[in-house]
Amino acid sequence: MSHTIYNTEAFVLSSRSSGEADKTFVLFTKDFGIVSAKATSIRKAESKVRFSVQDFRYADVSLVKGKTIWRLISARPIHDLNSVKSLSAPARIRSLQLVAKLGPREEPLTNLFEELVGAYTFSSRIHPKKNDMESLEALLALKILHALGYWGEDQGDRELVRSVFNEESIGKISTVRRSIVAELNKSLRATHLM
Repeated sequence: MSHTIYNTEAFVLSSRSSGEADKTFVLFTKDFGIVSAKATSIRKAESKVRFSVQDFRYADVSLVKGKTIWRLISARPIHDLNSVKSLSAPARIRSLQLVAKLGPREEPLTNLFEELVGAYTFSSRIHPKKNDMESLEALLALKILHALGYWGEDQGDRELVRSVFNEESIGKISTVRRSIVAELNKSLRATHLM
């Protein structure tokens, strides 16, 4: 019986060990949304895939859809967006945890995926200072909540929700960051998931 292999980009949201050498991953994929995928023998020393799919990393993955779960059969890291010059580790973790907690399963969220890639790409290009990184993280959180339906355009600046990640949008959010963060925290409390 042959299976179709699906190649897609993915952020690794989390993982957990299972069995003697297996691991189950929660992936936010470009084409399928959030999926659970099992990788057989990935924890063995000879596995070449294990370093490509560490938590909070970005990779090209190959998946096969099974009856109940996806199977991860190969992965290759996308180095540009995994570098230390990209989104800071705490910001990366918080943004991906937000997607993991609030995002629906197996529903493509292409716009949200592109927003994450945009934030990673922008931060790896300009290497923001601490203040700019905080503004970038606030803008990314705003975009995540908006994409998932937890933030209406009337709640914030319509231009910010629709902006691309660049110096201008970071400058704009810097001036209103405190009020945006207060509203973000209020929205997150309203979800009862945080």
